[in-house]
Parts: sequence; structure tokens; C-alpha cells
Amino acid sequence: MTCAHRNRGICASIFRRRSFGERPEAQAQYFASVEPDGSIVAEGDACDHVLVLCEGWAFQYAEVSGEGRQILKFLIPGDVLTAALIFDRVSPLSVKALTAVRIGGFARSEIRENFRADPDDISAITGILAGEARDSAELAAMLGRCSAERRVAHLIANLVRRLAAGHVVGGQRYPFPLRRRHIADSVGLTTVHVSRVLGRLRSQGIISLSDGAIEVLDRQALVQLGSVRQ
Repeated sequence: MTCAHRNRGICASIFRRRSFGERPEAQAQYFASVEPDGSIVAEGDACDHVLVLCEGWAFQYAEVSGEGRQILKFLIPGDVLTAALIFDRVSPLSVKALTAVRIGGFARSEIRENFRADPDDISAITGILAGEARDSAELAAMLGRCSAERRVAHLIANLVRRLAAGHVVGGQRYPFPLRRRHIADSVGLTTVHVSRVLGRLRSQGIISLSDGAIEVLDRQALVQLGSVRQ
């Protein structure tokens, strides 16, 4: 069994290695399936593998004592579940399946050995780390300074950008399995407030939501509204 996204991101670097390509794939990688809302990794779990999302959607989150969870990032096919596991066997955050998912796991020791063999491929890791740092900075700025409308628009615009870059879909219609509670836990709002904001975005002709998909009707307006840097 192989992943449809093995030619993207860190998977592309791994699979072009002779050492991975020459051994049976079952020895270099494993696959596992998780049902919707199932736990993939819990904060503090020890894991000897770097985990990549092959199919479905998931999300990183942190539990805030007495306040519930804060969703840190939504994960789409091809994403590393957490880059920290490339360097450490203990996960600093939790990851849960949003939809039914299939994940691939690579032995961390083998990944590090192969990257050491060709330092040029360290760019795959630095790209992931830089992306996570950028996303964390934007999340902090958004939650601390942005209006409710801008928070939701930023979340949608960022997801659309990532989906388009990964060629997950075409045109201006994208899969969107997020429920109101997922959006609320990501942008620090109540589900009622999220519903009001989504209603305003629809009435302004910026987006349309139906049947687990989102259609971007005015991409320029969405990007401008969702920018944390005006």
C-alpha cells in the first residue's frame, strides 16, 4: 500500500533515497487508519516514528485547563502531524482525526540517517519548521488582535491556499469538513458567533458553504479580509 501524496513534502525526500527505495516498503513505513474524532497522538506520548497524514483531515490541539481545547492547526493530506517528532520521541501536542484518516509512519532514526547522508535534503525539514513557526506567529497575532470576522476569514483563506498548493482540488471549490465547533475552537469564538460570521461572509458574496465543501466566490476579498498584516 502506498500514499497518494508520497511525491510531496517530506515524503518526496524520503522516497527518493536509495536506502528507502531498496528495502521492502513494509520495513521502512507503516500505515494505520483512525476513525473520525479518534486520537492519533496525545500530548506527552512517546513515538519512535514521524507521522504523515495520507488521507483525510486531522488537527493539532492543546488542552487548556478548565477552558477546553485550542486547535492549533488543521492538517490535510501530505502534512507531517507534528515536526517535533523528527527530533524528539515525545509529542508536545495532541493530534485528533477530524474525518476518517490514514496515516503513514516512518522510523525517526531512519529519516535522520538518510538526511545526514545528503545535507541538501535538510531543506525539507527546515521548510516544515519554518511553516509551523509562521503559522504559530499568525495564530498568536490573530487571536490577540483581530476581529471575529477577520479570524474566520484568515482561517478559511489559509486553508484554501494550502489546499490549492497541494493540488488537492481544482477551481474555487474545496472540501471543507470543518463543523462550527472546529472553527470556534480554532479562532477562539463561540459556535453561535462563528455562525453569524459565516452568514455575513455568505451575504457579502465572499463564500458559499454546502455539502461539506466551500466555494470561494471572491478570493481577493477573502484574502484581504483575512490578512493579519494590512
